[in-house]
Amino acid sequence: MANTIADALNKEQTEKLNAIKTENVGRPKFIKKERKVLDNGLPYATKFYPEHFVKIALVIKHNAEFRRMISLAIRNYLVETGVVSKEDKVYITYLWNKFAVKVNGLSREYLYTEKMFVDNFAAAIVLTSNYFQYVLSNFSNEEDIDVDLDYANDIINHVHPRSSESESVESE
Repeated sequence: MANTIADALNKEQTEKLNAIKTENVGRPKFIKKERKVLDNGLPYATKFYPEHFVKIALVIKHNAEFRRMISLAIRNYLVETGVVSKEDKVYITYLWNKFAVKVNGLSREYLYTEKMFVDNFAAAIVLTSNYFQYVLSNFSNEEDIDVDLDYANDIINHVHPRSSESESVESE
């Protein structure tokens, strides 16, 4: 008699499982969330931060080589100041208004307004520019292509013209 009750329960559970399996057959495994986007094409999260913070964050988020250079500069600064050792594995994540340095499972956040970040940001700009020039030089040498720097300067002046108005604002 105990076997028949157990068999009946097992049969009932098996039928329920089969019913559940057949219900989920047509459903996708992952449902992609639709991300909110502002009218200017930026993520909705940027709405909560000043525009100048967002511009800094976009430079870092959308330029992998620049992100690598600034991460190296920040890591070197932290090693020089004794915050981390050379042997430590340092992982840096960039957010919209700050960045976080993770070392040995502990994380510390720094704002973009800190002098250390601004100095390293400027250093990363120079490092990245020099690296891009090196890459272009190697490419042009390997492919026997003559790079016209006068044309490049004309494009720069066309895209970012230097007017007397901007110079007078800088001198004030």
